[in-house]
Amino acid sequence: MKKLFKNIFYFTIFFLVNACSSNPEPMKPKNILSENQMRSLLKEMHLVDAASKQRFIKENRDITTKYALYKGVLEKNEISKEVFDSSMMFYSNHPEIFANIYDSMLIDLEKMKLEIQSIPKNDSIPQNKTDLTEQE
Repeated sequence: MKKLFKNIFYFTIFFLVNACSSNPEPMKPKNILSENQMRSLLKEMHLVDAASKQRFIKENRDITTKYALYKGVLEKNEISKEVFDSSMMFYSNHPEIFANIYDSMLIDLEKMKLEIQSIPKNDSIPQNKTDLTEQE
């Protein structure tokens, strides 16, 4: 009886230690994009989506146009649809990793926005009356 309680005790301790330990990073299959590749690809796709929503792209509501644009992003990066789909599935099943990828992608997009906003605007239209008098 004493041996049974001892075994139960050890089993319980073993179970608790394993349950409380941090989970190691999951093994990625070979056909999965790296986190950096995924971040870069998602950033490009978001830029395509933003351009479409801002009507920089003709027929922006046409699903075949959007599909062709997304396909173009994949082709430009030499990534097959199957590899992209597998990567999306993998990262979707590991939300903590996907959240990190997405957060870093958003930081990249914010940096791009700040770079664009820092470019001086060469406006040829005068903004106020003093600009008009200076031009004369």
